[in-house]
Amino acid sequence: MYAINIIKILTIIVCILSLSVSISYAQTAESYLFSGDNKFEQDDFNGAIGDYSKVIELNPHSTEAYTGRGIAKGKLDDFKGAIEDLNKALELDPKNAKAYSHRGAAKLMLDDLKGAITDLDKGIELNPNDAVSYINRGAAKAELGDFEGALIDLEKSIELDSSLVGAYFNRGIVKGNLKDYNGAIEDYDKAIELNPDNEDAYSGRGYAKLKLDDFEGASEDLNKAIELDPKNGNAYSNRGFVKVKLDDYKGAMLDYNKAIELDPNDAGSYSNRGGIKAELGDFEGALEDSNKAIELNPKNTNIYNNSGFIKLKLDDYKGAMQDYNKAIDIDPMNADAYSGRGNVKSKLNDFDGAIEDLNKAIELDAKNAEAYFYRGSALLKLKDNTQEGKDSACKDFSKAGELGYDAAFELIEENCK
Repeated sequence: MYAINIIKILTIIVCILSLSVSISYAQTAESYLFSGDNKFEQDDFNGAIGDYSKVIELNPHSTEAYTGRGIAKGKLDDFKGAIEDLNKALELDPKNAKAYSHRGAAKLMLDDLKGAITDLDKGIELNPNDAVSYINRGAAKAELGDFEGALIDLEKSIELDSSLVGAYFNRGIVKGNLKDYNGAIEDYDKAIELNPDNEDAYSGRGYAKLKLDDFEGASEDLNKAIELDPKNGNAYSNRGFVKVKLDDYKGAMLDYNKAIELDPNDAGSYSNRGGIKAELGDFEGALEDSNKAIELNPKNTNIYNNSGFIKLKLDDYKGAMQDYNKAIDIDPMNADAYSGRGNVKSKLNDFDGAIEDLNKAIELDAKNAEAYFYRGSALLKLKDNTQEGKDSACKDFSKAGELGYDAAFELIEENCK
């Protein structure tokens, strides 16, 4: 009798003790989770990670803690760590939209573009009103060259939330890639209106103005970008290009030097600096910069175009031809590559081949002044040139001059009177 009662009493005591521990544990985990969320909101991401880790220590099945810690790690650029935590969060809750969206963002930062899109697709499927996920998916699509798809996502993001600076900024980039520079400027204007201290928006708007030959406006915006962030290498690089257009080669050289100092892996700045060195007669330095640019980014059409230009200056027609061929292999729609190759063929007295390439360049870009100039020159040099051919050459020179290629006027004076 007594033994049975003792067992019952012990059982009751054990149950009470267990319940007491459970209640204390739940309150402690919840308080750490609450504290972690508060620290995250205050941008104390290290503190938040510490609190979320404490939650996980107390409750290894807390999807909220893994999600929060993963997002906080992403804020600290620990994208691999973020993905590990978000993987665990999704293992615990396969319908965690936030975890999919943030894992997609982390994959985007690690250049796993297809993986990013897959995660962001799922996040958007689970939460179709997540405006930020549309921004990130648009960015991933743009990186893959799907600018039309990117535009659709960014427009959806703005439809959902018109206050997101990133949506306008990224749409400005996409419109620039689609050569809608006026549209890009409108988006950068809006981004700057929402955040007047956004140096990247000034830099992007400066580049768009540069493409529209508004060199004064471009300089103002790029100067502002550098004022806001003296370590913005992209702004120095773009300002260098503006100075090239204004024939300020020394100023451009200083800007490209600064861009490379800030980012030694900036292939574009090496390539453009090489072009300046070639213009200034430093061909050895030009080739060195050109080769470095190709080493850093062997899949960039414009870098091969610049390399071809430098080799043309050195009368290395074979090397120039190889560079322009490579540029066309990478991007068969690049007008400058056809224009450059046409010029090389003309130098090699292959005038028919030159005209064929220059026709293609003009088909791709009807405002390519150099292509008109080179085609006019090739037409004049054809052995069986007729008066009709000469008239066509003069029309090309006139068009080149109209588009701002001043050397065309000399040939008009010599051949078209």
